[in-house]
Amino acid sequence: MRLFLRVSVILLLVGLYVFKYDGNDYSMYENYYNSGIGFEVGYEIFATLAKLGGYDFKYFYGMYSAINLLLFCFLCRWRTERMLLALIPLMLFPGLPLNTVRQFTAGLICAIAYDRFYPQENKKFAFLVILASQFHISAVLFLIPLAWKRIGVFIAISFVAVAALAYFSTYTSYLASKLIYYTGGAAQSAWYEQGAGKSLAFVFFGLLLLGGGFLWRVGDYRKYMPLLLLTAFAMFASAYMSIFMRFMYLFLPAISVWMYSCSTKIKLTVYSPLFVVGAINIYFVVAVWGDGAYRHRNHLLEYLFM
Repeated sequence: MRLFLRVSVILLLVGLYVFKYDGNDYSMYENYYNSGIGFEVGYEIFATLAKLGGYDFKYFYGMYSAINLLLFCFLCRWRTERMLLALIPLMLFPGLPLNTVRQFTAGLICAIAYDRFYPQENKKFAFLVILASQFHISAVLFLIPLAWKRIGVFIAISFVAVAALAYFSTYTSYLASKLIYYTGGAAQSAWYEQGAGKSLAFVFFGLLLLGGGFLWRVGDYRKYMPLLLLTAFAMFASAYMSIFMRFMYLFLPAISVWMYSCSTKIKLTVYSPLFVVGAINIYFVVAVWGDGAYRHRNHLLEYLFM
């Protein structure tokens, strides 16, 4: 029975995720793929191999999504309960699996590294974080937990982070331009302006994470305190401007592992209702609110039902 459920969940994820296309980042990456605009080394290696194989972007996107799904299953240790729990933050904040490409890869690699090696084997952990940064440079933020109780290490890591951001200056320039555009008053109705309801949700979930890690101390709170704090700060910042959501997305896969370490009571009373809310949220995002550039489509569903 357990094997049947596990296989069913995996097949469902394959159908919904690997065959997904479109969305507000899809066309952008398609244009980049066809025009040859480069990103970090890790992503470019996969893109170059796909181009050498003669694959169009839609096939490359499917193969790349399959790699992310494989990393997701590896993070969850191929267990049904872990996978269902790990889906909760992705359904509550669907921008990560539905839109972003490179950062999902980076976040999954960092989450695996944090789960397996932090804090006992920090050299292996740091190596995997640097590897993850070759898919999305924001992964260097995962080095901050190494400096959780050491000011000297914090200073050293700060230099590494600055050097890494300088290495991929296009990303920092992009963030700076968005911040200037918003705070300068030029934005009127852009995607990074937050509504009141969305802002309250970010504040609520940020406080929930801080309460879980620092007040109620549930699950493996000692290990995950740095990430709970970083994710909460990212959520509070996202309540003001959704350009900061990309930093929150980075930590969500790792947060799902902390959720698994909580007691059965917490899973039933807190995470089960959140799973239902997340499923409803995904339905509205895909079926109700999606339109134009934000429309999410699926090759498999279109083949079966159209």
